[in-house]
Amino acid sequence: LGCAITQWVVPLLLGDLLEGFTQAGFHWTIPAVSALFSCVMIFVSFWMTARKVLSISPMAALRYTEETTKRKTSRSTGHARLPWMGLQNAFRHPVKACFVIGTFFLSSVAFLLCMTVLNGLSVEEYIDHNTAHDISLYNHMSRASFSPQEEQSFTPEIMAQLREMEGVEAFGVTKVVPVYQQYSHEVYGDWYRIKSDFEKASGMETADPQTWLDNPSATFWSLMIGVDSDILAAYNQTAQTPVDIEAFEQGKFLLTTEMNGDGLREGDSITFSVMDTDKQFRLPIGGQFPLARDGMNGGAAPWLVVSNKVIDQYRPDAIIYSVKIDTSPDREQAVLDQVMLLTEKIPAISRTSKIELAESLAEAKNSLSKLSAFLTIVLFSIGILNFINTMSANILNRQKEFAAMEAIGATKRQVRRLIVWEGFWYFALTMFLSLTIGSATDVFLFHVIQGSLGFGTFQYPFVPFTLYLLFALVLCGLIPTAIYQRAGAGSIVERLREN
Repeated sequence: LGCAITQWVVPLLLGDLLEGFTQAGFHWTIPAVSALFSCVMIFVSFWMTARKVLSISPMAALRYTEETTKRKTSRSTGHARLPWMGLQNAFRHPVKACFVIGTFFLSSVAFLLCMTVLNGLSVEEYIDHNTAHDISLYNHMSRASFSPQEEQSFTPEIMAQLREMEGVEAFGVTKVVPVYQQYSHEVYGDWYRIKSDFEKASGMETADPQTWLDNPSATFWSLMIGVDSDILAAYNQTAQTPVDIEAFEQGKFLLTTEMNGDGLREGDSITFSVMDTDKQFRLPIGGQFPLARDGMNGGAAPWLVVSNKVIDQYRPDAIIYSVKIDTSPDREQAVLDQVMLLTEKIPAISRTSKIELAESLAEAKNSLSKLSAFLTIVLFSIGILNFINTMSANILNRQKEFAAMEAIGATKRQVRRLIVWEGFWYFALTMFLSLTIGSATDVFLFHVIQGSLGFGTFQYPFVPFTLYLLFALVLCGLIPTAIYQRAGAGSIVERLREN
């Protein structure tokens, strides 16, 4: 039955999260080990019970009376009130009570974490984390590696059609040229020290600069990246030292990046050659600015940034690495449809768009919500079954006690209220643990997940968790009442005579 349910449930839960996932497949050892584990645990539980039973003599068993939980040390009548009596009765068997509270607590923590994660993954943050543009197109081959033999996937015809689409408001291009740099201690000394310290702190093996000096045309390579002036214009709005855009477009200097250019000094000159040529070039460093990795891979040397207006001077028809398109809000879907139609037959071009990212996150959240609901229901069901088992045993074992209470004047309503208080204490202790330890665990685990994903905002799920607790409270009140009404149906005399 478990295997059959798995074949149906798993694709249902993960079908939206994993594209093309329509059938659950598992190795035969998984159900075999699960069944073996269940059999062993059942056998051990009965074996331990039987061993304890055999250790008790028949005479001791006949004289057995249930032990009281605690000797009364006070004559105060306050302890005879129903709430206090309910708490004492709930912990007559501390181990059973802890199991019930523990399973309820695990269920509540699972529900709390799932709701927090689902509420914290907003579409806007997910999109901002993955892209800053409405549509981004990449030369997929360049994202894997750079080589002189790369073909130009973004042909002039494709570029012209992309620019002329109705609704395009901004159009950015990034070009790349693989280059070899000529290493020297004077220019790269501080840069190498910073790079080595980072590699040592990360547990990586540091490179020997002598290798770069001996054979720069094979080991000390990087990327020359061509960017549009719009990127520098946006940077200059907040920069303490703005970049001279006009001189940059004329190719009078190059820039380094904050990602891998720390230690290179402004004013020093860098000598480089294009990967498939022998001609050398020399440009001064004009400054440093932030540039996202954007999936680009490079060699050991730092990146060099020049203007798109001059990068073709170093290598004619430089490889277009990416195209970034921003559209008007009302034309975003129409432009995306045109882009998909234009590039669908070019496997080297990959695509990222805000619309598709939003759809993918919605599908992922849908699958995660199904999985969360499934796990919560399973854990909550275990807690409820433990609760029913414990309360049934407590009520059935105390029939004479309840009958005696009724014989000396207690009404059925008072006994029922006592039992309801016992169920309430299970709920109250679970709620206390959930709001304290559970909430702290929820915050910690969410920040771990947030650090792994790189985005997300913590939002405590007050409304869902309140509804969850109210549902648990109702069950903790109804279940003991139903068990008592079913078990205490006989007369007082009949229940007092029962063995």
